[in-house]
Amino acid sequence: MATILSVSGSPSATSRTARLLRHLDDRLTAHGHDVIPLDVRTLPAEALLHADFRHPAIIEATALFERADGIVIGTPVYKAAYSGLLKSLLDLL
Repeated sequence: MATILSVSGSPSATSRTARLLRHLDDRLTAHGHDVIPLDVRTLPAEALLHADFRHPAIIEATALFERADGIVIGTPVYKAAYSGLLKSLLDLL
């Protein structure tokens, strides 16, 4: 089956968004897919903000995106936009 990258753009470790994504991960796994969770908040802030493409954590995250057959992104909405944390990663990609 497919490899799915499940990306949480929430800055909070206990967010409802992350819980929803993990529930979805379980459902996808139950249907035979390989799911790889990625919490953007675990990536080094300095590497994200400075667009350090050579940082090992950024290289690894980029490889996860390249390897995935599908991507699910969950983020809380702040003032009608996705989180700045997620924006930092998407800009870097």
